[in-house]
Amino acid sequence: MTDKQQIAGSLFWKLLERGGVQVTQFIVSIIIARLLLPSAYGAVAILMIFISIATVFVQSGLNTALIQKKDVDNSDISSVLFYCLGIATISYLIIYFSSPYIASFFNIDELTVLLRVTAITLYPGAVNAIQLAILSKRMQFKKQFYAGLAASIISGVVGIVMAYRGFEAWALVGQQLTSQIVICILLSFMAKWNLTFNVSFSRTKPLLAYGSKLLGARLIDTLYHNLESIIIGKEFSAATLAYCNKGKQFPLTLIDNIDGSIQSVMLPAYSAKQENVNTVKGMLRRTLSLTTFIVFPLMIILAATANSVIYLLLGPNWHDAVPYLQLFCFIAMMFPLQTADLQAINAMGRSDVYFKLISWKRLVGVIFLLTSVMIWKSPFAVVIAALIVEIFAIIINAPANKKILGYTFGEMMSDILPNAALSLVVGVFCWSLTLVINNHWILLPSQIFWGIIMTMILSMILRRSQLAYIMELLHVPGKYLHFVTRQK
Repeated sequence: MTDKQQIAGSLFWKLLERGGVQVTQFIVSIIIARLLLPSAYGAVAILMIFISIATVFVQSGLNTALIQKKDVDNSDISSVLFYCLGIATISYLIIYFSSPYIASFFNIDELTVLLRVTAITLYPGAVNAIQLAILSKRMQFKKQFYAGLAASIISGVVGIVMAYRGFEAWALVGQQLTSQIVICILLSFMAKWNLTFNVSFSRTKPLLAYGSKLLGARLIDTLYHNLESIIIGKEFSAATLAYCNKGKQFPLTLIDNIDGSIQSVMLPAYSAKQENVNTVKGMLRRTLSLTTFIVFPLMIILAATANSVIYLLLGPNWHDAVPYLQLFCFIAMMFPLQTADLQAINAMGRSDVYFKLISWKRLVGVIFLLTSVMIWKSPFAVVIAALIVEIFAIIINAPANKKILGYTFGEMMSDILPNAALSLVVGVFCWSLTLVINNHWILLPSQIFWGIIMTMILSMILRRSQLAYIMELLHVPGKYLHFVTRQK
């Protein structure tokens, strides 16, 4: 099997895995949202802040380090696993004893027990990170698809049943626990590696040297993104946080499925070509061009249909989530412009640069967020500030892209601006339909249909090669990523 065929098949299955898991989780979240009050979602959103921060420490960037390292054996894997489990234990104890203070800070008594139980997910999560790294390194994304989809379905059933039986926030906690445990068990049969007790710090030391920068960067990034939730949850209410998170869920689910899938596959693909900067740059440019061609119109159409999407899928009780959904659509549009080049930089072994870039961007972000809430005292100000920061972050990345990859800011703009212009025209057209159609059941399918048609027509007029490639892909999945990996 050639490199192109391997990348093609891997990306196909990664997209399928993300798509299957995300669609399943999305359907489950809609059903549970109709059974629970926004306040229950808000409480779980708060506790997930601390779980996500702890998860960064548990993984320590070592899962990515395993993927990036060329030669990995069972001793490397076992050493990393025991290290991660040790950090998971320390993290759990910290959460266990600090949970009463966290509950008091947010004025939610139930948060103490909820947090202590949810923190158990750190253990299977540590094992999952290692097993997923093994499969990713082998480009075995088909196995990830089966495990992820099965875990999503089983945990979804558990969550729905618990919500229906009146367990409120515990339904979401039960869903989280079930998902992590089930996927851990399934991956243990699929990863096929031998656990050994021949562990040594000398094995983890070089991996930590690489992963520590990723740890620092991801910790800063996680703290920054959760700062939005902390500010909204503390200064306003759990219900307001629920509206914000539910509005965020729609665009971030889509962007994670599309951009996340592509970048997960491209990291090992970039790493395999790290000796040839020009090859990596060419792959990066075509990846970014293809990703924005898909993401930009999708986010614009979603923003234009936000009112109908919330009304039809979640119900009128969630109407306050509409403006959050629209704002996060524009934030999500900025993600591919950062993730693509940062993955390439990581693949070149420059995790130190990755750490510096994230540190500068999040420092600016914290200043913007705190200033916005102090001046305007509005949850929308926090989200708008986050949008400004994401735009500014693209500019911060530019010098590193040029120095390490030879990818200039002007080249990036030439790769994405045609897609942005096309998307803007499509968005205006979709929004104009709201002026003539009042029925949500007619409006939403009309906007989606004409949004797709307009995108295709404009793409043919502008002769965008991405459309022809995607149409070819739909008929011949085996040719996936030939567009990205072809040589000039």
